[in-house]
Amino acid sequence: MEYRPLDERSKLPAINVAVLPWLGVDHAPTPNRDPMMLHMSLHHWATVMGTPWFLAPGPAGTNLLRELVKAKDAKGTIIPATRSLRGPVNMADKTRDAIMRGWENAEPPDGYALWTNKERARREAGRQYLHTYDIRRQWIAAANAAVVAPFGLEHTGPDVDYSPRRTGFHLIDPRTWRWDELLPDPCGRSGRVYGDEPIWVTSATLGLLNEYTIKMVHDGYDVHDSYTADGTELLRPWGARMVTALDDPFISPVAKHVYARTLSHIQGRGRPVYRPDWALTVIGLARANLWRKLWTIGDQSQAWPSRIAKDAVTYATPLDDPQEYAARMGVDLRDVRAGKFKWEKSSEFKDGKRVRQWRPGMRDAVLIERRGH
Repeated sequence: MEYRPLDERSKLPAINVAVLPWLGVDHAPTPNRDPMMLHMSLHHWATVMGTPWFLAPGPAGTNLLRELVKAKDAKGTIIPATRSLRGPVNMADKTRDAIMRGWENAEPPDGYALWTNKERARREAGRQYLHTYDIRRQWIAAANAAVVAPFGLEHTGPDVDYSPRRTGFHLIDPRTWRWDELLPDPCGRSGRVYGDEPIWVTSATLGLLNEYTIKMVHDGYDVHDSYTADGTELLRPWGARMVTALDDPFISPVAKHVYARTLSHIQGRGRPVYRPDWALTVIGLARANLWRKLWTIGDQSQAWPSRIAKDAVTYATPLDDPQEYAARMGVDLRDVRAGKFKWEKSSEFKDGKRVRQWRPGMRDAVLIERRGH
């Protein structure tokens, strides 16, 4: 595409412009020289989202966040609540690794898996099928419900009681988790990663521990320190706008990248919006919601996962039908609301080796053969 000033008498040189595509880009982009398609894409994004596209998925989502997320300051003036985090910046950096790694206990080549129950996998080696289910829009559901602080956290020490309307980070020493053969420790502790040291958790995780301590599933915890503040569901307008984008067939491919990369983008120091406490709270709530869902299913149907990979959960079973197995777990795959199960894929094993894999929409005639794996 070549640009020239309207005044052809001008001596300014022409500018050759190469625009990188922004819809659904996963890997290295290539120049897109179709100006009409570019104009339509950018115009449609701005029309639907209410803010212009900005550079890449992460910055575009952050730009939308700055526009939509507002709160009252000390004077009662409504201002953007996305100013850089003040207060315990070093604390947010220090806790990020603990909260991000969470249940992780998987060794290579599991890679992507956050948690694998290898003992159960050995016990269930005779079962022929693995069914994997995704959680629909897990991060958006968490963003809509997350209680976050408008203008940062304050040091509140060890004596702060849990409250669902208070948010932040807590340094806790959880007691021994007795049900590791069923699910990972809800606090996120993995012996391989953390040993017996106190760990930082979000208020969402503390709420999960508090709930299941009352139910006498968990043995409780001790709080050593905390940084907290009163909060509210500030991110709900942003989450609602992202749901609109996901429901729009023209921009949904890029919307899937935007909300995930926004959570990563706002954790970067020096960015226009630096709110790692928001991002980690959403991540912590998504993980807590998933754990709560899996415990409820297991407690009611005795179906326990053998593998958890972020928003995907895998079960081993002799049943070849993922729909039938989900029904036995009490899961309705027809429910398309955010936070509900969706069948992702299934695999068949013989003699410990995967012989085929299939996904929604595939017929038996086009099953994926996996010889030698």
